[in-house]
Amino acid sequence: MPTPLTTTLLHRRDCPQCEATAPKFGAHTLLCRWRQLRQQAGQAWSAGTARFADCVIDRPALFCLLSVIVWYLISQVAFTNLDTYGDMIEAYVFTPNWELGTFKHPPLTGWVAKAWFAFMPHTVWAFYLLSCIGVLIGMLGALRLADEFIPRDRRTLVLMALSLTMPFSTLAYKFNANSILLPIWPWLALMFVRSLRGRHWGYALGLGILSALGMLGKYYTGVLLVSMLIAALATHSGRRWLMTPAPWLALAVFALCLLPHALWELRHGESTVQYVGRKADHHVDWKHLFSFLLSPIGYCGLAWLLLLACGFRGSLLERARASYRRHTDGDDVLFWLTLSPLAITALFALSGYVKIALHWSIPLAYLFPLFWLTRATDWQPARARELLRALPAVWLGLLLLAAAFNAGQAFSGKACHYRDDADAARAILAARPGKPPAWVGGSWPEVAIVPFFADTSVRVVPGVPDRLPAGVTPVANWRGQAGALLCRPDDLSCQRQATDWLRQQGRSGQAVDIRVVRQGWMYPLAVPTHYLVYWY
Repeated sequence: MPTPLTTTLLHRRDCPQCEATAPKFGAHTLLCRWRQLRQQAGQAWSAGTARFADCVIDRPALFCLLSVIVWYLISQVAFTNLDTYGDMIEAYVFTPNWELGTFKHPPLTGWVAKAWFAFMPHTVWAFYLLSCIGVLIGMLGALRLADEFIPRDRRTLVLMALSLTMPFSTLAYKFNANSILLPIWPWLALMFVRSLRGRHWGYALGLGILSALGMLGKYYTGVLLVSMLIAALATHSGRRWLMTPAPWLALAVFALCLLPHALWELRHGESTVQYVGRKADHHVDWKHLFSFLLSPIGYCGLAWLLLLACGFRGSLLERARASYRRHTDGDDVLFWLTLSPLAITALFALSGYVKIALHWSIPLAYLFPLFWLTRATDWQPARARELLRALPAVWLGLLLLAAAFNAGQAFSGKACHYRDDADAARAILAARPGKPPAWVGGSWPEVAIVPFFADTSVRVVPGVPDRLPAGVTPVANWRGQAGALLCRPDDLSCQRQATDWLRQQGRSGQAVDIRVVRQGWMYPLAVPTHYLVYWY
């Protein structure tokens, strides 16, 4: 017989199932209470997700903010470092003096990174935050673009689909010349559509400015601009638009905004154009071509399936075919804006003069969910609402997966998890007390860890200071200042160049070994971060 205390804990008058089917005081009452709590939690979750769906349907801009916050949290749980290819750290040092160009990409990534870190701390989380702000701007642009083509109650589903594409989720974390276009292209397309429809002349002005800004981000924006011309020529409203002053105003503003960069390129031997040309081998890379053409499915496949489920009927093949059909009214601007970039890029690849890569299609993702939904033949709002209700559970699952990914990286000893460039940069400066380097050359872009994490006054260059690529601003009086060459342990070319160059300068070619080990509960193994430093 239960004690009085147990009797008090087990006896629950609000548990009718136990009162009716079991003794008042027994283990079954605890089990029933547990079932009741689960039922109440399920009801609360169901009510909460219903309110969430209703709220974001009415406030799609709020959905954009929530989505970006969730993906930012996922990035912070999953990753302990910047990207492994060095694109992010490279962007920080591209334009040390606000140059109008670089030796690789157009200068916008360098300008944005330099401006951002003028007031933000030089940390990994701040760099990821910059990337996510770009995604937020892009999603808000996609929202405004959706206003032009679909009813208001469908906009949030487009944004949900967009948030589940790789370019607007996992690939957006990396701040580089591809992701810099994510906040630009949706607004650029919006300016084009509104100008095309005879709106205020200010949209033509915005079209010119954003076209130039996109080109300063990456020359691949030219493909979108050519697609706009194709859309204008292929549609009734576009042909009327070409007969107005609007496109010519946009063209004049575009040329004026891009002129300083063009003049800089001419003065520096067309460094960016030459960089693109050096990557081409004048052969058709069929593997990359086919992967690029399939990128709408590879990058946006989940979004496509969601929209097929909500907007189409029939077999999967019938739905897929319908999702790509062209409207017969002769004014399907979205059709040409969405598919023309794929065709134009494929033509360049077939020429052999451009070697394309799958990641070129990252900025194309902004339009595909909207394009697919405007083809919808059987809109099902109830199903769309159910998908939105399921999204919080998806977000929670992704956060758990991010934690599992982080743990897997930690216990498998992945170098990308244990890399500690911040401590390594500080150790490099501490290795030569009283004589800090004014410049650092060597392995690119790893040299950028020194100014980013340790001393912003240090100037970095690719290679050695007297053999700089075209487009790199020379280091003033480098011979009269202390310097260093930093090489990765696996970069034998850098090590040979450093040794030979220092001996030519009458200096020792002896390397200093810099090793640091990251510590803490997230780093159970002792995996060192290793660099070789040659002092000048």
